[in-house]
Amino acid sequence: ASAAVVAVAADGIAQSLTRKGGEAWDWARTRWIVVWGVIFSGWANALWFDLLSRLFPEARHSGIALAQKVLANQLVMAPALSAAFFAFTVLTRTPPPAQSSEAFDRFDLEKRGRIGYHELNVRALGFALSVWWAAKWAALRRKLAAELLPTLVRGNAYWTVVQTVNFRFVPPQCMVLFGNLASCVW
Repeated sequence: ASAAVVAVAADGIAQSLTRKGGEAWDWARTRWIVVWGVIFSGWANALWFDLLSRLFPEARHSGIALAQKVLANQLVMAPALSAAFFAFTVLTRTPPPAQSSEAFDRFDLEKRGRIGYHELNVRALGFALSVWWAAKWAALRRKLAAELLPTLVRGNAYWTVVQTVNFRFVPPQCMVLFGNLASCVW
């Protein structure tokens, strides 16, 4: 639950900083960010931090174990979470490509007289979804190519410090909350 609340706060900060003039609040974005917060920022991070705690039980007392734990986090979870977030935003926030509705209309006009109406709907839907998915996949590839590496570079400067403090000083039951609060700044 705390991950959802912090996700709303982080989205509120982000929207407050990026909204122009009289632009309305994007409630759909906020709802999707809550979903992200619950599933990834909450549940997945809790599982990940638990695994890291088992793999590096001495991280609170050993500088070497702490460095290994932070390095494992930055090499495994940071790229995975960043790529997952980009995929999540492309799938949930990027408008559907115009060509998927155009493909549906074109398919419908071409096939209407040649096959039954039910079969037409199933085929048309499948065709439109395949065009939609191909466009989303292409958008994701472009986004990853353009933004993943710069995000990881900037992220390593910030999250290495945050997770070092988190893994060394924060009680295990508060690590996810601490990380989520740090994401408000990120």
